[in-house]
Amino acid sequence: MNRSRITILHLSTGTNICDEGITSLLAYTWSNCLQRIDASHCEAITNIGISVIATRCAQSLQKIQLSRCTGVSDDGIAILAQHCPRLRYVDVRRLKNLTDKGAYVHSEKQRHKTHTHTHTESKHFTYSTRQFLVSRTYYELETLILKRCSKITDKAFEVLDPDFNVCILYDDEKNESPKPLEIKLAHLDIAQCRNLTDVTLKRVSRCERLDTIKVESLDRITDEGVLHLASSCPRLRVVDFMSVRGVSARI
Repeated sequence: MNRSRITILHLSTGTNICDEGITSLLAYTWSNCLQRIDASHCEAITNIGISVIATRCAQSLQKIQLSRCTGVSDDGIAILAQHCPRLRYVDVRRLKNLTDKGAYVHSEKQRHKTHTHTHTESKHFTYSTRQFLVSRTYYELETLILKRCSKITDKAFEVLDPDFNVCILYDDEKNESPKPLEIKLAHLDIAQCRNLTDVTLKRVSRCERLDTIKVESLDRITDEGVLHLASSCPRLRVVDFMSVRGVSARI
């Protein structure tokens, strides 16, 4: 069977493609060739289709756009985070089923991959439900678009709290020390995620590479959060806080 070497796949806007279509398309492409997929507005695609994408493109996928893919939930995003280590750009705006569910799941299966701990206790977490809002997002992704994900709360950004220390754990037999993960996030769009507050802005301020942040219509943020962000992110160039009622004119 002849297979194509497609690297970019656009399926968005009015496409009726479903999980079966995704499976068929990817069956005729070489594994790990696809780097970018735009499936925006493909409402018939579910977590099953996302699983096919994640497994077929595990070592190549760098950018995925799933805006308004209403059939995709936490579980689909979990699969992407688990299988696609090269993801750098994720657009999941208007995913009504994306939540904070499953923040930290105890598991020994991931003990040699990622370890999260507070000052008082240790927690191992797997890539389930909110994990790309934990490891993939802040420590590997460069662009994350969460606009109008209405169920997202401050808890989604809890891992950025100073009380947390996320490290890569190496093979114990080599006696190597844990290595802190560098936060690479540069572009964040949390516009119209109306449950977010200054708490999130203070947590995001730990992203030293942050260049652009959009907080449009976040009525629960104030001058305090914006000033903290601006003073803590040396590379910050663009802050969009249009229609933010809690921010005064003196900012």
